[in-house]
Amino acid sequence: MSAVLHSNEWQMPILPTKQSAPVMKAVSKAQSIEVMTEARNFLANNKSSLVIDGAKPYKIMAASDLWLQMFGFSDESYILRRSLNLLQGPNTNSVMLNAFLSSCNLKTEQNGHFKLYLSNGQAVMIHVSARRYLIEEVEVVVLEFEYSNAILPHEAELERGGLPMALVEVAAPFRIIQTNQEFLELSGYNKMQVSGRALCMLQGPGSNSQELARMFKETAKGTEQEGKTNVYNCSGSQISCNIRLSPVAAADGKISHVLLQLVQEGIEALPQGLSEDHIS
Repeated sequence: MSAVLHSNEWQMPILPTKQSAPVMKAVSKAQSIEVMTEARNFLANNKSSLVIDGAKPYKIMAASDLWLQMFGFSDESYILRRSLNLLQGPNTNSVMLNAFLSSCNLKTEQNGHFKLYLSNGQAVMIHVSARRYLIEEVEVVVLEFEYSNAILPHEAELERGGLPMALVEVAAPFRIIQTNQEFLELSGYNKMQVSGRALCMLQGPGSNSQELARMFKETAKGTEQEGKTNVYNCSGSQISCNIRLSPVAAADGKISHVLLQLVQEGIEALPQGLSEDHIS
């Protein structure tokens, strides 16, 4: 999914130039020179990573070169000791982002997908992994960032584009939540017949259910998937389709649904003697 520019709605705050950047004094043990220096050891050279203070307002302690490039900052001095609000804008769910950061602990890694902002004000969907560590009894959070294909629920526009689309739960049995008219026309069912039903109702002898399950599993990680499949309409006719699965992130950053899109290639009549009873 392409990133959306919001230059007409909101602009990133103007950052101080290198010459005029204020000299800030450490105000806590977490911001001491010793801890800030040690924080750099948690940065991965080959990843876009950030180390922040483990408590609100989550001040930045160190950033990798790849992170600076990714978010468009030329120098680490512009961001050190600034809060993570620096990356947030109108479409960032700040409440859920803060809940995500506070929920990560020393034992397990947390993963989520959030709308964040580059230094030029461009909104992008980012997959964030977070884990806490201790530096001299000070808790810090190490964040790693990757671009995400995930979209927000309001961006899953089923009525746009003229393709058969359905909003489906990401977890098995992949229940259908919402469809557009094109999807109903392709399947031959009405909304009442498909709403809440498992996706297997469209599968038959020529469907590769294991491959579809694999694609859903990868989509749950925030990666868009494309492939080919055979679906079956209400009369049992086999329809060859290209399929695209796009991850949809809930407010808490977790992938909760999948936007399924179908592009019909061909239709084949149901073999003699096989009825629609094959549909699960």
